[in-house]
Amino acid sequence: MAQKEFFKVVTSDLKSLGLRQNPNILEYEENTWVRLPPEQIVEGKGPWSGWGGIGVVKSRGEATGLVRYMERKHQVTCLVYRVDIGRILFEDKRRAKTDAVMLIERIK
Repeated sequence: MAQKEFFKVVTSDLKSLGLRQNPNILEYEENTWVRLPPEQIVEGKGPWSGWGGIGVVKSRGEATGLVRYMERKHQVTCLVYRVDIGRILFEDKRRAKTDAVMLIERIK
């Protein structure tokens, strides 16, 4: 079985998007793990509010859609990275939340 790929959309200065008025903005660096402190993780919380985890998407198409949304709706330039992730905390067909993310390869 093929390993799942995950993607992270970040702003051009490598910060999280703050979607759905999420005030918990994380800063990323390439090839460096960003982990949530265990006390801030709420497993199964969702689908996408608060510190339920760090959001990632499961396809390049979904990532491209987020980039277009941010550019059109908020005039924010974004980047897409293929990522390694930690433990999956919540998941649906298009997205997942995890306790850790590492930006591996810039796609766009």
